[in-house]
Amino acid sequence: MGMFDEIRCLYPLPDGFVPKGGAVAQTKDTDAQSLDLYEIRADGTIWQEVYDIEDQSDPSAEGLMRYAGCITRVNKRWEPSTHHGLLHFYYYSRDLATSHEYDALFDHGKLLKIEVASRPF
Repeated sequence: MGMFDEIRCLYPLPDGFVPKGGAVAQTKDTDAQSLDLYEIRADGTIWQEVYDIEDQSDPSAEGLMRYAGCITRVNKRWEPSTHHGLLHFYYYSRDLATSHEYDALFDHGKLLKIEVASRPF
């Protein structure tokens, strides 16, 4: 299964799908794949939420709870991404009965095109 990143797409999707309630898609096509958040904005640029890591764990806690909060994300902010190339992302329904998959092509952070992904059967 592996790690993935999340994408919030504010750019109009080619099939008219509109994610409800701020739903995010998943992708494995970014460099980090560390549960980071990206945003394709309405102007076709891609941004990444960047942050600092801080240890906010409780050294007096016992067992696994001692590690809770050891990699807390702080000072969150948005910066433009220079992603270059194809970015495949997908939305799945909770019951996995439906999906919406897309391929977006970027040139150093600027969206060139976005298409419904074709999946071989």
